[in-house]
Amino acid sequence: MGNGGEALMATAFTRSRGDMFTCRLEPSEIELLNSLADQVLQLLGEVVGASGADPLNALVEIADSSQMPQDLVLQRWFPDAYRDDPEAGSDFRRYTSADLARHKRAAASEILQGIPTDGVVRLTRAQAQLWGIGLNDMRLAIGTRLELDDTSQRQVHPDDPEAAMYGVYDWLTWLQESLVQCLLP
Repeated sequence: MGNGGEALMATAFTRSRGDMFTCRLEPSEIELLNSLADQVLQLLGEVVGASGADPLNALVEIADSSQMPQDLVLQRWFPDAYRDDPEAGSDFRRYTSADLARHKRAAASEILQGIPTDGVVRLTRAQAQLWGIGLNDMRLAIGTRLELDDTSQRQVHPDDPEAAMYGVYDWLTWLQESLVQCLLP
């Protein structure tokens, strides 16, 4: 997930006439976002969802399994809604995980499809909202792998093997924040 030590230099998202949202990405940033979106899709492929063995469950988007995922990122994306009631938590996962996974796949796919080769991203409001979801999923995945939480205080030394990942996390945070600011009324 590293970027070879290159600084990430995207322009912030801006809002233009006609309610369009634009941003210019450098080639290394395009490659990074494409890679991250692809990794999100691969990880979501591990989610037991509406593609299971029961055709009726697939039709109504009910997961065949209600087990908590083992991967920490998947646990972050699909949290336990009822920690004090395992049965209720299991039912909640069973009835919501397939739909949530579908929305996450749509967001990651929108990012993959939304970056033209010239690097100038132009999004409608609906596309921008999907990008916001997709960027957040990427941030959550990286933050989970780095064991960050809301109270984390970090000082990263440039020689730290995870320094590039912290840089990507910060860049995604900045890019997402610039998009969210544009989406606000």
